[in-house]
Amino acid sequence: MNQKTKQALYIILTALLFAAILLVLLPFLLIWLIFTTHPISFLIASIFIIGEIIFGFIKVVQYITNKSQKTPSKFKTIFRRTWLTVGIGAILAQPLLYGMDLYYEKLEDEYKETYTESEFDEKLYRAYKPFDSNKIIRLHEKTYLQFSEENQLPKIDGAKALYPVYASFAENIYPKNKIADEDCFNHYLNKHGRNANPQYKQSIFVNCNNTIQSFENLLHGEIDIAFLAKPSKSQMQMAEENGIQLNMKPIGKEAFVFLTNKKNPVDNLSQQNIKDIYSGKIKYWHKVGGKFQKIRPFQRNENSGSQSTMQKLMGDTPLMRPEKRNYSGSMGGMIRRVAKYRNHTNAMGYSFRFFVETLHANENIKLFSIDGVYPSKDNIRNGTYPFAYPFYAITVKGRETPETQQFLQWLDTKDAKYIIENAGYTAID
Repeated sequence: MNQKTKQALYIILTALLFAAILLVLLPFLLIWLIFTTHPISFLIASIFIIGEIIFGFIKVVQYITNKSQKTPSKFKTIFRRTWLTVGIGAILAQPLLYGMDLYYEKLEDEYKETYTESEFDEKLYRAYKPFDSNKIIRLHEKTYLQFSEENQLPKIDGAKALYPVYASFAENIYPKNKIADEDCFNHYLNKHGRNANPQYKQSIFVNCNNTIQSFENLLHGEIDIAFLAKPSKSQMQMAEENGIQLNMKPIGKEAFVFLTNKKNPVDNLSQQNIKDIYSGKIKYWHKVGGKFQKIRPFQRNENSGSQSTMQKLMGDTPLMRPEKRNYSGSMGGMIRRVAKYRNHTNAMGYSFRFFVETLHANENIKLFSIDGVYPSKDNIRNGTYPFAYPFYAITVKGRETPETQQFLQWLDTKDAKYIIENAGYTAID
């Protein structure tokens, strides 16, 4: 084989190698980049790799058009060094860029989960504080139940999402001068627990903690009534281990909703889709009619109201263990992260309708229809939306004072149902 034939054969083989890289190896590499990195990291790495490909092609063209400048052996050396650089660069650059993404995401989450969440709490307390709010639901006429200063007022607490409901109850049946100052709304019991000042604790009748804290407050006798979604299995077990039996009075219904970025083309999921996604069976959006993107399914912390409801929804299907980056310690945190998770649109999460649409409204979020049914208030009421669950007024059997019993009876009245409806929920007939 003469020299010209060898050179021609070498050029053909080089061209085939480039074609193989472009058609086979590069797409796999790009897919890997898309699903494991931030878009900026992907852009930088892509420019780097594409630049190396272009550089390689330039060397081929130079060799073809000016054979005297490079010998085949020198070209081989340049070609091999170039692609060795590509391989080493791709290996070293991606973990570094990915690590930087995780670091900055951690800083962002720490900020959001502390400052922003406490800021939201403060706004929530002020917006629905009894006797000092324009958003509170006030009856047009006084209801028959009016506690006086001499009464032993039931201490109430509950999930943040239900605060507008039970704060409105207090507005209409509690005496104004028995409601403590606003410090009681700033997680006083959550901060100090059972070591709080006993005298100050006696003045707190309307609390606003979260599902976990308010349930524990109920078990330990800090409050009389907790307004919550159905407690989790572990919470019920906790009550049983402490010899406590619970009275659970259903007073309303709310939709458990699934949310995603508004730019996600998927608008509807089936009940089976939800179970398959959160069990890990479905991992990519194209399996449910979306783009070829990996799904980022966020979850909440154990024993939170939304996590307990999610576990109930899954039934016998095991709920997969979330990656650390797909976990949120607060309802508001989940909504914010799904709205703009690392600039991607492939995240999803869950919450309660009123919390998403009113308490923590976000213009970058949309709700999925389930089996073609949107979680509207009408569809909750008529029973067509499949994930509508009751919430309860929960007390401890044997601890109900006469005033607590009167409160529970009053919850069956038209006045109580009016408050529930106008606070944004659906009353139980």
